[in-house]
Amino acid sequence: MEERALAPTPADAALPHLGIAADPRVMAPRLAPLLDGHGNLDITILKHTPGKRCVVAYRFENGARGIGKMLRKQRAARHAAALAALQRALVGTTRTPRLLGCFDDLGLVVQEWVPGERLPEYADLAGRGALVERLGAALAALHTSAVAIERQADLAAHLRRTCGGGPAAWSDLSSATRRRGIALQTAMLAREAVLARTLRPCHGDFSPRQIFVHPSRVSFVDVDGLCLGDPSLDVASFRVGLQAHVEDGGAALADRFLAAYHAAAGDAVAGLDVYEAFHWLRRAVVLWRKRPVDWESQLERCLERCSARLVM
Repeated sequence: MEERALAPTPADAALPHLGIAADPRVMAPRLAPLLDGHGNLDITILKHTPGKRCVVAYRFENGARGIGKMLRKQRAARHAAALAALQRALVGTTRTPRLLGCFDDLGLVVQEWVPGERLPEYADLAGRGALVERLGAALAALHTSAVAIERQADLAAHLRRTCGGGPAAWSDLSSATRRRGIALQTAMLAREAVLARTLRPCHGDFSPRQIFVHPSRVSFVDVDGLCLGDPSLDVASFRVGLQAHVEDGGAALADRFLAAYHAAAGDAVAGLDVYEAFHWLRRAVVLWRKRPVDWESQLERCLERCSARLVM
């Protein structure tokens, strides 16, 4: 697991104990028994989302290391419980980070430093069919695991969580584009309502940045979005990412991913068309928010792909 250091940002009203979690004088004696660490403790802020979470790397002088995730609103215990449950349920070569401890007073979950390397971005998966197939089988292992999850999430919940106001908020676009987006959103919700589905444990945010690959295991990290839902959510996320970012052969790679998933999971993904439409719409929403170069034409293409999935 590579270390990507950012400038320390310990001030966060939603994470009031972040300053403590980033203080080696306080954390060294608390972490040493968990990590079997000795000597000086180095602390690096890897990722900080103000008001939500912070990921911290801990490394002792003797090489012992771990990852801390600080969460808001007393969510640490719930996150620790989810990690522990997944750790017990997953078998074979699919894993989540091993839970080492939870400092509930700080809102800090401590987990192992995941072995391996972060998965390359979608564009860098071109020509790596065997790796994509391995990921499809690994995702099937998560979906068919016997982990107990209380939180359920349907398509409406995912739209609220990731799309905010959705196309209805596109007040600065043409009324035709806004109406089209709203109509697509309405159509996918109607289609999902009549699906015959089997609810499964879902990652909730399945993408390359959440996957680490090692010769002996595939690890899924950042399981904050873990839920009981339609497995099409995760499958469609990865397939749409391949189709969107791999210029030559993205569709073929997406099909290899799906075939490997089916072979390992043993059943079909009933809501795949609907959830692929959702992920194309989600990409349109992200383009509207971030406005990169040529974003308007890219948004239109996303809506076209969304529409195509709903008429299949």
